[in-house]
This record gives sequence, structure tokens and C-alpha cells, in this order.
Amino acid sequence: MTKEIVEYNQLKNEEWFDNLVEECKAIVTQRRLRASLEIIEGKWDLGKRIIKDSNYEKHLKGSGKIVDGLAKDIGISNSDLYDCLKFYERFEVFDKALEEFGNNVTWFQIRQKYLGKRNEKAGTPRVCYRIEGILESFRDWFNSSKATQVEEAIEEFKNKLIKLRK
Repeated sequence: MTKEIVEYNQLKNEEWFDNLVEECKAIVTQRRLRASLEIIEGKWDLGKRIIKDSNYEKHLKGSGKIVDGLAKDIGISNSDLYDCLKFYERFEVFDKALEEFGNNVTWFQIRQKYLGKRNEKAGTPRVCYRIEGILESFRDWFNSSKATQVEEAIEEFKNKLIKLRK
């Protein structure tokens, strides 16, 4: 073992070994950046695909349950899908997004810095998902007809808020 340590310590000081280490670090760094940008562009593509769908306005926008179900069906978290939608809404041209935050950024950083609150759904005012959360908490207390009436009232309220924001 001591011989291996001595040999490694000797190699560390040789120019060819330094070059090897630096080139390997560069490969790792470059691949990490490319992988991060691929993830970011994939999130943008996902948001674009959903928002550009002809049925988005009719069935998905502002409908937490349907978007939550879609997130589950495609295998990502609700908050991640909402962030994909917000990301595309904020940056409809991907190259402009890259111009704003540069190449050395992660999806986590974009979510934190550019997309705001993690639990904020795209196109939905914050009060709407708070109301939805309260409704979920008390759903069992309502009989099915009351729950439907409350859900319809909430949906109508959300749509009015969304129109006011525009």
C-alpha cells in the first residue's frame, strides 16, 4: 500500500498526469453542462407540447385535477409539470431563455429564480390552489352533491381570477 501511495504522489507531480486530470475534469464538466441543458430543454419542450395542444385551453388550463392526472400518467410530479408549463409560458422561445440565464444553470436554479413559488400552478392565481387544498381537506365532510357544487363554484372563481390577471 505504501508503494502505491508513493507512486501516486510521484505521478501527481508529472506534467502528463496533470494534463490527464485536467482533460478528464473538462470532459466531466462539459458532459454535466450538456446533460443539464438537455434536461432544461426537455422541460421546456414538455411545457410547449402541452400548452400548444389544441385542447389545452378547453380542458387543462386552470384545471388542477386534470393537470395532476396528466403529471401522474407521464411519470413526473405535479409541481414539476406546473413548472414546465410556467417555464414555457415565461419563455416561449427557448434561445431567449438561454440568453437570460446562460448555459451554466440547472433546472433547480431555474425553478427557484425564474419560476417563483414551487407550488404555484401555471396560469392559476395563488388563492386558487389554496382553496383547492382546503377543499381536498374537507372533501370527506361533504356529500357528493355538495362537493360538486363547491368544485363548480371554485372553478368559476378561478376562471374569473385568471381573466382578471390578464
